[in-house]
Amino acid sequence: MKLIGKRTQYIISAVLLLGLLSCFPKIYLRDLSNLRTGMSPDEPPRLMNVLPREVFEWSLAQSEDRIIVQSYVFSAGGEPGSTYFLAYRNGSLIFWGYPHEFARSSDRIIREIGRGALSRHEKPRYYP
Repeated sequence: MKLIGKRTQYIISAVLLLGLLSCFPKIYLRDLSNLRTGMSPDEPPRLMNVLPREVFEWSLAQSEDRIIVQSYVFSAGGEPGSTYFLAYRNGSLIFWGYPHEFARSSDRIIREIGRGALSRHEKPRYYP
């Protein structure tokens, strides 16, 4: 005996998925107004009250500077959004933005950090 139909299963699955997505930690525009260069990697998550989705750490080959990049989901209006990076060099926040903003920077180090973060970043399957 069939308890529920396929259509009902799809509806229930969609509702559960939306519920899970709404719990996914996101940052908002108001959170970014508190960011300042020179912050330590611990300060922004505390100020925004959101833990990063991913954290990458590596050293730059030519300078041995320690790089940390925190990956967040940026949300405008509460909808799941795009990847947003906060980049630290030797423990100090130096740049934050979307990956394309890193790529457009006139600073070669910022562009290199953006490429490195994108190569390590795993984009969730359910985000555009």
